[in-house]
Amino acid sequence: MKYDSCPMIRAIVVVLVVGTMMCSPAQGAVANFYVATNGNDAWSGKLPAPNAAGNDGPFATLSRARDAIRELKANGGLHQPVKVLVRGGTYYLAETFTLESQDSGTISFPITYMAYPGAKVVLSGGRPVTGWKPYQGNIWQCDLKALGLGKLTFKQLFYNGERQPLARFPNVDPQRPRTGGFLYIAEGGMKGSKKLLKYDPSKLDPSRWANPTIAEVNVCPYHNWNNNIMPIAEIDTANHIITLARNANYTLTYDTRFYIRNAFEELDAPGEWYLDSKTKTLYFWPPDDDLAQGQVVVPALDNIIHIKGEGANNPACYLRIGGFAIQACQVHAVHLTAAQHCTVAKCTITNTGHHGVHVDGSDNRVVGNDIAYTGAGGIYVDGRNNLFSNNHIYDTGVILKRYPGITIRGRGNIATHNLIHDVPGFGMRFRGHDNILEYNEIHHVGLETNLPGGIYSWVGSDSTAVGGTIIRFNRVSDAVGWGMPSPGQWQSGGGGTGIWLDGRYVSDNTIYGNILIRNKRTGVDIHGGLNNIVENNIMGSGIPSTCNHVRPEDVPCHNRIVRNIVYYANIDPWLQRVYGWTMKTITETTASASATPVFVCGWSSMKAAIAESDYNLLFPISGADIDALLYYRGAGVGWRGSWVNPPVEDRFSWWRSLGYEAHSIIADPLFVDVANDDFRLQPDSPAFKLGFKPIPQERIGLYPSPNRASWPPAEHWDIWREDMRMRVAAEPKARPEFKAAKDTTAIIVDGEVGEWPWHDTTQTAVLQQSSSGAATNAPKSYACAAYDDEALYIAVRNLVRDPKLLKTEGEWGGKDGLEIALEDISGDVLGPILNLYGYPDGQFESVTTAGASEQVARKLGETVTYAAQIGAEDWSCEWRIPWAATGIDPSKAKKLWFNIGVRKIAADAWVIWEGTGGTIYWLDNAGD
Repeated sequence: MKYDSCPMIRAIVVVLVVGTMMCSPAQGAVANFYVATNGNDAWSGKLPAPNAAGNDGPFATLSRARDAIRELKANGGLHQPVKVLVRGGTYYLAETFTLESQDSGTISFPITYMAYPGAKVVLSGGRPVTGWKPYQGNIWQCDLKALGLGKLTFKQLFYNGERQPLARFPNVDPQRPRTGGFLYIAEGGMKGSKKLLKYDPSKLDPSRWANPTIAEVNVCPYHNWNNNIMPIAEIDTANHIITLARNANYTLTYDTRFYIRNAFEELDAPGEWYLDSKTKTLYFWPPDDDLAQGQVVVPALDNIIHIKGEGANNPACYLRIGGFAIQACQVHAVHLTAAQHCTVAKCTITNTGHHGVHVDGSDNRVVGNDIAYTGAGGIYVDGRNNLFSNNHIYDTGVILKRYPGITIRGRGNIATHNLIHDVPGFGMRFRGHDNILEYNEIHHVGLETNLPGGIYSWVGSDSTAVGGTIIRFNRVSDAVGWGMPSPGQWQSGGGGTGIWLDGRYVSDNTIYGNILIRNKRTGVDIHGGLNNIVENNIMGSGIPSTCNHVRPEDVPCHNRIVRNIVYYANIDPWLQRVYGWTMKTITETTASASATPVFVCGWSSMKAAIAESDYNLLFPISGADIDALLYYRGAGVGWRGSWVNPPVEDRFSWWRSLGYEAHSIIADPLFVDVANDDFRLQPDSPAFKLGFKPIPQERIGLYPSPNRASWPPAEHWDIWREDMRMRVAAEPKARPEFKAAKDTTAIIVDGEVGEWPWHDTTQTAVLQQSSSGAATNAPKSYACAAYDDEALYIAVRNLVRDPKLLKTEGEWGGKDGLEIALEDISGDVLGPILNLYGYPDGQFESVTTAGASEQVARKLGETVTYAAQIGAEDWSCEWRIPWAATGIDPSKAKKLWFNIGVRKIAADAWVIWEGTGGTIYWLDNAGD
């Protein structure tokens, strides 16, 4: 098969055409209308600002601009492209901005609604809430009727642009908002029920609730496959059973996690709120003390923009939406129905109740958008020949966990060059025919559900539903899976898959040239499909690399697994135990074969599963032994029966005797730098002799374009990933120690550090590692520490090649600065990670980036003393961090978890005391 044939060319051409659509005028002159916050719908709309006489200027609303275009069309039709340019400001839309078939443009004369060049334009479907009055304690109240908002019903509230939790129990755990804050169904729960939830009365007391049937249960049934939010029908307090108003998707098993929300009596923490639907009173505990200065917004509109055709025979066509910040709605931010040749580009979409963009139609384009903090997924499409390119999608599924970053249903759709990460379940899901999924970067998926996949497809009994899709040149990493049914207990089974074809009719698909690494469960999973090709992929650190669950009736599936590179780093015995009971394989010999170097097969015979497995390169690294690479061991007896190891010592030769891997080899593929995820192959790689073709890794992911909402995209690290990091079998690493001496003198915090004992190596920490732990070539930094009964003192000397090159302007990470992270581990509960930034100009910040609450960070920032000086060859700083502000008792906390790092702009490097493999404040990977 040729992978550079027509579909690939089509994808590239479409992207290039779209690349100019928002930034260059179309053929011919452009008719412009303008909208501004100081506009007037009685004016002509043809001026970008009010004139001096104050009798003409821009419109005030998008709907008036739309109507002006209707008038233009009625008076002779379109003879040129039309643009509506919206000046900067926030527009609270009175109603959904709807564009119908009558508002269509044409292929030569499209109609564009876009932000004025350089302006930040916010289109909000929300309503500001003002007029707050004290209620009791820290809780405020507001009469929505008095604001004319009495008809609103909502389950979302945003404070200063951030979503706040509906009153709940247990409260959100600020240290572990993804994995903490849950109850678990009590032992002896109602077996097999989807409706009856048994609770532990020592942890939950529903008798406190005046209106229990108004409360809702957010539950993750069965093995955390998704979540359901359902009302309560009744509560049996004598037997401790909650009856849900309807069935959950799956059974409610013992240790299923859940929490209660929408109970007024549980409004007891900062950020929580509650709407009394009868009195139309809104109650809110603001997360800070500045409610008068803050802004509360609640969603009022279902959709903010709706492009709405009248069916396939009369669609809405050639309409373009671009450059807006679109936020705060009940359902979708942008909804396209019966739409053709329409575009949504360069938008920043946040805080929706459901999807960011929902498309129903054909030949539409969703390109260059940033989509985050949605209630469900990022983009959802049902149609043909639509393009989704260069979108950055992250932190979706805030309310509903089952929706992926991108969902595709239909035929001939293309998803290319998207970046999807930090989502609760699947990264991308498809169903249909002849779709192309290529050059996407997907990482850190499955953070809140189990059995996730980076790219996933499923179909049940419909044999015509999925086929012919090409999945190529994607990079999928760190698909992990929930794996924690109760605090501190890791669930056996499940985990993340790189690419998962889940269902017996997911057939005739090609998986080519993908990089699939650190996916907890497997690289590729084929669950009963036919005629699938797995070729020229790099798969690593997953167990196994390819998993084939074959139909029980032994129907030949004709799947091919050829020319792949399979490598393993630190084979994880825990995962071996997990998979032992599922991977029983019936072969043509009397032995049960679990010796599967490239794939594992379940339910049926390998001959039925795999037509060909050959020309693969296998490589165990970082101490993984060949035996562990080639087979699973130690499972004993499982629910599928007993099994034993293959009966010969040379398991690879034994496997070849079954007709597989005749030309496969065990060798080092010679990656350029596998430790830093550079999987390019060196010129003399043995993989090339097997026919392996280079993967264009440099083309994967987002690309710069005038139609990108942001560039470069902000580096986004979800600080809660550490709960989901895979457990791998490795020798425990001794934590380095940085010793603080007891101070008997009064340290003066002035930035002058000459008095510190830099000559004493036992009291000096050397900062020279990168985030990965490797040594850097950047100038080193040095740190000393001391303490007394009142405070902790830290001094840092940062060598630089030229102090004149220090950058002191910009945001954190974009200028020179220093970061300190520390955590008290002396108690039964870990303390918050305290996080401080310091700069060469003497400024410093106490931040919540590592998870400390606003109150903790503010208290620390108010009491810390900091000073810095710039010298001839370095810049230095000193800190005084009072124990009282940290909550740490120095008489008990003899050891703190700690790390320190410096951003050096001129060297383009982070210089860290202990590289964690990620951020500086991943203290469980740092030192003491």
